Amino acid sequence: MRNLDHLSRSFQACICEAKGNIGFSKFHFRRPECVSAVEAEERFGCGCNCPEQLPQPRFSSPTSSLPPERFARIRECIDEANELLLALGAERDQNNQRALQLSLRRLRKQRVSVKIDSNEQDEKFFGRLLDAGDDFIIMQVKDSILLIPFNRIIFLKHVYDTEGLESEQDLIQIDHCLRQKLVLDFGKNVTQSPYLLNVFYGISLRLFLESFVGSHIFIKSEGDEEGIKGILTKAGERSLEVQVGNEKKGAFYDLIYFVLLKKSDLRNII
Repeated sequence: MRNLDHLSRSFQACICEAKGNIGFSKFHFRRPECVSAVEAEERFGCGCNCPEQLPQPRFSSPTSSLPPERFARIRECIDEANELLLALGAERDQNNQRALQLSLRRLRKQRVSVKIDSNEQDEKFFGRLLDAGDDFIIMQVKDSILLIPFNRIIFLKHVYDTEGLESEQDLIQIDHCLRQKLVLDFGKNVTQSPYLLNVFYGISLRLFLESFVGSHIFIKSEGDEEGIKGILTKAGERSLEVQVGNEKKGAFYDLIYFVLLKKSDLRNII
């Protein structure tokens, strides 16, 4: 017992001596924000009078070596291409086809190259994109108007040219009479024009061709290498009917590769 008491007193003496050496008798642990400047200087040998930081100008590095106007133009083209790729890559449905149509309509009056699947061969057309419907595109190829369904297009490439580069909004330059008709009786006047229907809602190939009944037409479809050339007599729900001489021939929409019309007939529609 004496040995234990002696060891206990020796241990307490060592603790007191250690406290005195490290300053525990004067200081105790506190958070830095609670320590005064005098106490901090006495402990660590530095005060709180730090030198004031001078403001330094900051300059952002350029994102491209191109001129700003050209870079903005390229960025706009990239954004449009990305939107078109997203619309093409997404699953086909009614809402997505409308998105694809709106993306393609941005290329109106632009030169494009289109490759289609035709009778197990890739057929290529080069011309100016006039418009895009709900499920087809309208192109001007020389003196003819070409209609191609979306499901037959393998790829569509924009050929850069300066002519017609500046696209304008629809109906921005319409005459006062038409503007007044749209305001006073929107539904009646829009439904009477395939062009206006396509602008506001999107129009299918069938509805578009209804306006060409009685016009000369050429249809190339699956399983028909020669095609059908004659006068369009009917645009039904599932097929077209064409008068060829003394007989009538039909073509189902699902089998159509492309349709050719006269350029003059299109002017009467839009």
